[in-house]
Amino acid sequence: MGSEFDPQTVTLRDGTAVTIRAVQAEDAPRVLALHRRLSRRTLFLRFLCQSLRFDEADARQLCDPSDPARLAFVAALADEPDRLVGIAFAAPPSAAEPDTAEAAMVVEDAYQGRGLGREMLRRLIAAAYLSGIRTLTACVHYRNEPIHHLIQRSRARIERTISGGVCELRIHLDREVVERETGLSLDPSLESTASFPLSANTSGSDTFWRKGEKRGDS
Repeated sequence: MGSEFDPQTVTLRDGTAVTIRAVQAEDAPRVLALHRRLSRRTLFLRFLCQSLRFDEADARQLCDPSDPARLAFVAALADEPDRLVGIAFAAPPSAAEPDTAEAAMVVEDAYQGRGLGREMLRRLIAAAYLSGIRTLTACVHYRNEPIHHLIQRSRARIERTISGGVCELRIHLDREVVERETGLSLDPSLESTASFPLSANTSGSDTFWRKGEKRGDS
């Protein structure tokens, strides 16, 4: 990964300790296990379908650290580090939009509603901004109220386009948004690096994923 994340253990609202850290190649089987534990409801809200073909090759690709523009991190239980309960991801920007990246995040059902989504989104926003990203895009179900509320709480400027029940979001990042979300005071020298700790702010929720993922039968 081109941007390193300082691992940090945060305490969720119910007292659960979770460590958020950069994704590693060896996380592939853990990511696959996380995916297999997701409910049909979470799959629907995340992928807009109730089943999805996601195999070992897909997991390895998601955890591939070779692309320097890739931003990805996972949340693991502090007392069970091989169990991942969340993952967040920003795809490498395209040549056409070098400051724009597709964003992705999911939290395991049993850990939704505890504030982990809020903490992971804050970290994704900060890491993306410090890596030169100024717009995050995502596709969510238009009735996925928790994620709409979570994104709205960032008070970033958001563009929404709704078609066929799918809401396409463009989340515009600026220094004020990042400072508010992270508590950091940014300066020009800091904006050239994405190595930073973040304090916990466990007050949000949970599910969105990238447009264009492979879908199974609903």
